[in-house]
Amino acid sequence: MTSLAKAHDRSSLQLSGTGVFPNIKYPRVIWLGVHDSNAIIKLQHDIDESMAGLGFKKDDKKFTPHLTIGRVRSLKNKDALIKELSTLKEADFGKIEVNNITMMKSELKPGGAEHFKLSEIPIGKEI
Repeated sequence: MTSLAKAHDRSSLQLSGTGVFPNIKYPRVIWLGVHDSNAIIKLQHDIDESMAGLGFKKDDKKFTPHLTIGRVRSLKNKDALIKELSTLKEADFGKIEVNNITMMKSELKPGGAEHFKLSEIPIGKEI
């Protein structure tokens, strides 16, 4: 993974608009849209290929660049959530820098998933 990270350049991503996965009728994940994403799409593809070479299964779903900002635990206030998100559909949230690959582990627990950082690898050549 280190050599893969060094082969890519650091980049920035433009964040704008909001959306949900899997769909608006059953929103489970709330995200910000990622634009100018060619670099992140290439990085994801190379990571996917590298992990497949180690025996990990490739995801069947097409990669959609996004930044997850929350998970929906209950659909109790779904209409209010959808209304609020619709006001942000065209909102500009600025840029973020992509400087490293962070390997994470998720553990599902009764209170929700817990996430743990396993490692962090800088992207690009060291200066």
